[in-house]
Amino acid sequence: MLKRAIVIFPQCSHIELIQRLRQAYDPLATALPPHLTLVFPFESDISPEHLLRHLNSVAQKFSPFQLLMRGITGHTNEYLFLNVKRGNDQLIALHDQLYTGILAPYLIFHETYVPHLTVGRLQDQTCFVEALNQAQSVTASFETEVQEIVAYRIEPNQKREVECRVKFSQSCGQRGCDII
Repeated sequence: MLKRAIVIFPQCSHIELIQRLRQAYDPLATALPPHLTLVFPFESDISPEHLLRHLNSVAQKFSPFQLLMRGITGHTNEYLFLNVKRGNDQLIALHDQLYTGILAPYLIFHETYVPHLTVGRLQDQTCFVEALNQAQSVTASFETEVQEIVAYRIEPNQKREVECRVKFSQSCGQRGCDII
């Protein structure tokens, strides 16, 4: 069984500001670059070829799109989220499409998908409130064009290894198929 997740690694200016916050507050900061999760970690025996085929079929329905993130808020008194201000609809559509076919059994129904970039996870309530107050000082906007999705494996030693990268269709936007 392989443990995997599917994400977007944004390539935006000021990414070092995000990474500094993550280094202070996110236990995954050294394991994985800043990312937006589309398919949360799941264990399966899906072959790399079948996963790649599924990712390609989804990616062909999307064209590159603009992503704008700004403002850090708390979530469930544990997480610090950098919020998505533009590109939200495309991220939700990607999430929904990825959780079809071979990935349908791994959809978590009891949680609503909220597109975000996690910059912190603090389980102690006092530390959470303090970190959230400090994170409010980050007022920069982070903008990029999203061009691909990435599947990575979570190894038994918790190291993350990119398994594949799949680019969106360059001509799809002309057909108007960004959002499913």
